[in-house]
Amino acid sequence: MKLRDNVFLIFGAVDESCWIYVNGKKAGEHLFKNSDDWKTPFIIRIDREFDNSKEWQDIVIRVEDKSGMGGIYKSVWLAVENKYTGK
Repeated sequence: MKLRDNVFLIFGAVDESCWIYVNGKKAGEHLFKNSDDWKTPFIIRIDREFDNSKEWQDIVIRVEDKSGMGGIYKSVWLAVENKYTGK
C-alpha cells in the first residue's frame, strides 16, 4: 500500500461497541447508541494512522459488550482504495 491509498476496515457487525487502533493511535470507533447498532455494518478508515517507515502495521480492535453474548460476529474486510496521482 502506498501513502496515497485510502485503507478501510469494513465490519459486518460488532456487538456492541468497538474502538479501532492502528500503531497505538485511535483510528475510529463504533458506539452502541441505538437498539439496532449491534447488527449494522460500518466502515472505519485506518490509513491516516499508518507509519510508512514500518513494514507492518499493528491493528487492534477493542470490543465492549455490556449484556449477553457479544463481539465481532460477522466478517471483517480490509479494503484499499487506490488513488491515481498521475505519476
